[in-house]
Parts: sequence; structure tokens; C-alpha cells
Amino acid sequence: KDLLAGFDSAVLGIFPDFVDKVNEHMQEEYRLTMPAKGELSTELRILALIRMGISKRIKIAKVLNMSSATVYSYHCNLRKHSLHPDSSFDKIIANI
Repeated sequence: KDLLAGFDSAVLGIFPDFVDKVNEHMQEEYRLTMPAKGELSTELRILALIRMGISKRIKIAKVLNMSSATVYSYHCNLRKHSLHPDSSFDKIIANI
């Protein structure tokens, strides 16, 4: 839990408008929010890792201590609800 809190703090310190930038690329009804101030949701953590250049779901799963199938499921849903449901979604997130 402390590791994730540190991760969230680092991401938001480096990219303070990360959530807003992500939401620019999501369908309006599927925009993401932080569960608490300064805390990223699982979806936002996955996207933050993609933004940081970690694109392999196995590596993302290890960092977030979850299965790669869970990461795959989250990622598919995020991409499906984005404004870019094709392969360009990851490239767009990586360039935020």
C-alpha cells in the first residue's frame, strides 16, 4: 500500500495534469476519477505505467501486484471506452 501511495505521488508530481490529459482521450461517460485526492485508481496506474514507457502487461502486472489477465482486462476496457479504440490508444497515452 505504501509503495502504491509513493507511486501515485510520484506520477502526480511529475505529471500533475495526468488525469485531465487522460480524460481528454476518453468517452465522456467513461472519464476516470481519482478515488481520493492524490490517489490513482487501478486504471490510472496502468495508464501511468504506459505513459512511463512500460507497455508489456506482464511488467505492469508485476509492478501492480496483479495478474497479467487482470491488466489485460482493464486495458481492453480502457481502450474500448477511449476515443481511440484502435492500436493508437497506447501511443497517445505514452505521449501525454
